[in-house]
Formats: sequence, C-alpha cells, structure tokens
Amino acid sequence: MKLVFLDRKLAWICSDERRMVKRFGQAQSKKIMMRLNQLQYAPNAESLKHMPGRFHQLAANRNGQWACSLNGPWRLIFEVIDGSEPSVHIIEIVNYHDS
Repeated sequence: MKLVFLDRKLAWICSDERRMVKRFGQAQSKKIMMRLNQLQYAPNAESLKHMPGRFHQLAANRNGQWACSLNGPWRLIFEVIDGSEPSVHIIEIVNYHDS
C-alpha cells in the first residue's frame, strides 16, 4: 500500500534515518522503519490483522484509525484507505496511553 504522511514534520523526520534516530532513538527508529515496511507491503487492511506487531483497529475518539506497537507504550497511528489503489495515511507516532 502507498504510504502518505499527514504530518509534514513526521514525513520529514521519517524520510531520513539520521533524523529519525535523533528524534526517536536507535531502537525505536528501527521498529518504526520495520512497521512502515510492513504497511507498505501489505496488500490490504485485512492482512494487517495477521501480521506481527499487534496491528489493531481503534475505537472511541479514534474510531476508523489503526495502531501498531512500537517499543514500550509507543504506537504508530494510521488510517487505511481501501480502494483501487489502497493507501495508508500515517497520522502520528505517539504514546496515547499517557494522560
């Protein structure tokens, strides 16, 4: 699926490994890159449910969004747009369990 970053700053950070390591650290950056690759090569939303990384749909105020695990409480938040050309809209990388 095609990856689309909805946040320009996040797109800028994730487009360069050095910037990603500076912002998220080495271990987290490696995990982010792995998850982005999984999303890019997934054929559709249904296939995500069977991939490693705890890909799951969210509810309540994040209805329609998906998350996958990174390191610790951090999650990659995205939306899947199915259609003739499926795409993934990357929303944010966040610890949404924190209050």
